[in-house]
Amino acid sequence: MRRFIECTGLALFATACATAHLTPETLAQTESGVSGARQAGADGNPQAALRLKYATDELAQAKALDKRGEADDAKRMMDRAQADTELSLALTRETQAEALAKQAIGSEKSLEQNP
Repeated sequence: MRRFIECTGLALFATACATAHLTPETLAQTESGVSGARQAGADGNPQAALRLKYATDELAQAKALDKRGEADDAKRMMDRAQADTELSLALTRETQAEALAKQAIGSEKSLEQNP
């Protein structure tokens, strides 16, 4: 009986220790997303820049949590970082689309005034 309890305890311990750490692919994907949002011009939009800062901070926190062995919290923080990165990029694209729309409207008005 004691052997059974020891084996069960060892199996539970091994399962707990086997909780997945952040994968290199997940880290690379999030870091790439942050870089892509920055290259798209997120720093030029206050709301997008704020979300990008959140994503950068959350990415750093996720790495620290993962290093401490808190895999579940690290995964949640990484999910938040990815979401904020996507939001930053979406806000950047929205601002760019609005600017293009205003430019098109201005061009149309200019053509109407000078036929």
